[in-house]
Formats: sequence, structure tokens, C-alpha cells
Amino acid sequence: MKTVLIIGSAGFVGSHLTEGCLSNGWKVIGIDDFSSGKQENLKNINSRNFIFIKQDLSKPNSASSIEKKLSKIGINKIAEVVHLAARKIPRYGKRLETLVVNIETTRVAGELAGYYKSRLIFASTSDVYGLSTDSPFKETGYLTFGPSHVARWAYGSSKYIGEQFAYGFSEEYGIPIVIVRIFGVYGPRQVKGWKGNAVSAFFEQAMDKNVYEIHGNGKQTRSFLYVSDLNELLLLVLKSERRNNQVINAGNRESIPMLDLAKKIHKLVNKKDKFSYKLVSYSSFTGKEYQDVMVKNPDLKQAAVIYGWRPKINLNSGLAKTWEWYEK
Repeated sequence: MKTVLIIGSAGFVGSHLTEGCLSNGWKVIGIDDFSSGKQENLKNINSRNFIFIKQDLSKPNSASSIEKKLSKIGINKIAEVVHLAARKIPRYGKRLETLVVNIETTRVAGELAGYYKSRLIFASTSDVYGLSTDSPFKETGYLTFGPSHVARWAYGSSKYIGEQFAYGFSEEYGIPIVIVRIFGVYGPRQVKGWKGNAVSAFFEQAMDKNVYEIHGNGKQTRSFLYVSDLNELLLLVLKSERRNNQVINAGNRESIPMLDLAKKIHKLVNKKDKFSYKLVSYSSFTGKEYQDVMVKNPDLKQAAVIYGWRPKINLNSGLAKTWEWYEK
């Protein structure tokens, strides 16, 4: 039986992937510290093939601690290590925490993959493209970050370092890797508010019947991927041995400006109420300079060619499914 270790298994994406792996008849070892993941995300899992370990992997000696715990229960072989845990863009401070957690947990993920001679699947982000003027973003394109004093780049740069770590682990330990750059995933179990993304933030504002707060000028366009589509791609990666040591974009062809997204969610949640919004400057909530990316669109040819994957859920359907979850 194939064994998959998922770091961040109680998170939004991690809990869906955990269920998907178990449905494929695999054994899953889940690791999470519940800093953003939730125990309730795992409440529907009732399987002897699921083992959960609560641990913060950013702390010293985490890799050896996990190895000892797994050895005690007879786990000595792991086929895949999937690293999904991360801190997001430090909009409200905690730049250092973002850097330390993202870099240290990635280091531990690589050490575990090296120890067990596993393949490492690293969840990266569209934020590594930074201020690139390419559109759509290609996996082979250049990555362009803004000046160092802008905290916004702590997240993207930490994930870029994580990608370099992944290739370094591959060279050092002789293990295969796959890097998946995720664009705006949303759906049931998503972290609420801006800790999630614009979709979760606008749903929260819609339910509270607040005036929508639109950052910047509202013309920023984004691509949003429904969680079941991402889950399908991750499972295809786990099932396939082809084309390792690759970077893969995971996103949607559809793109939408932020103001239009807020209007769409408002119409879904509050059909009869008037749509009201205000533009909010970045400095008003960061207190510092902030740089936003105006266009984020992924090139998806790699995923189609290598895995035969294309997203199936369009934005209207995905938002409707997400709203059903919020209503419950």
C-alpha cells in the first residue's frame, strides 16, 4: 500500500487531498499544527489508513522528531511527501514569521523526503511570478520581485526559496520532485476573510451585509481555481511517475477584475440589496508601502500535456458551490 505524508493535512487544500488519497486506497500520514488548519476539516475521515500527528515543523529538530514517532508505529517507508503548509502574504505585519515558517517547514519537508527516499511534491504559489509582465505566466518565465522594503514580497520570495530548496534536495538526496504553483484556490473549508483570498473576503463581507472594501482601484484581475479541480491535479501528480523535476501551474483560464468579483458574489448572496463599495488604499491597512500585481493569469499547457488536466469548474459554478457550503 502506498503511503503519502501530507504536511498541512488539516488545512483547506490538505483536508481535501487527504480524503482523495484515502479514496485511492493509500495510507495517509497527516501533519498539522492547527495554526490555520482546523480539526473540524478532518471530522469526516474515519479510516484506519489515516494517521495524524500534531506538530509545528518550523521548530528545531522537527524532522528527527517525526522520524522517531513514525518508527514507533512501524512506518519506515513513505512514497510521497506533499508539502502544503505555509504562511500567506503578511498584509498586517509578521513578515519574519512568514519567512521563518515557510522556509523552515520546507527544509523539514525536504529532510523527511530525503530520509525516506520519497518524491517531494511542493505547493508553491503564483506569487513567485511577482511583478512579471508576462501574460499568461509561464513556468519557464522570469520572476520579478519588487524592492525589499515592501513586506508583500516576503511570501512570494519565501516560496521561491522553497522551490530552490526542492531542487537542492533533489540534487543532494537523489529524490524526484514536482513543484505546483497554485493560483487563487477557493471552495468549501477555505480560510475565511483575507486570510483566505478575495473570494473568502467578499463572501464574508456579503454575509455581514457590509459595504464591500475593494483594495486599490479594483481593476486587478485574478484567476480562481475551484478546490476539486486542484485536488484532481494533485492526485494526478501523485499517481504519475512521468516528468518529475518539473514546475506546473495550477489555475483557471477565466480571469476577473476584483470589483466584478465582488459584484458577482453580492448578486449570489444578496440578490435584492443594492451593491455598495468603497475603494481602500493599501496604506490604510498595511501602514506601509504595498505593491499589488495587476494581472495574474496562468499558462496551463504544462499541466494539460503532462497530466491531461484541465479545470472543469467555471467561476459561476464554483462560487455557487462555495455559497452552498457557507449557508450550511
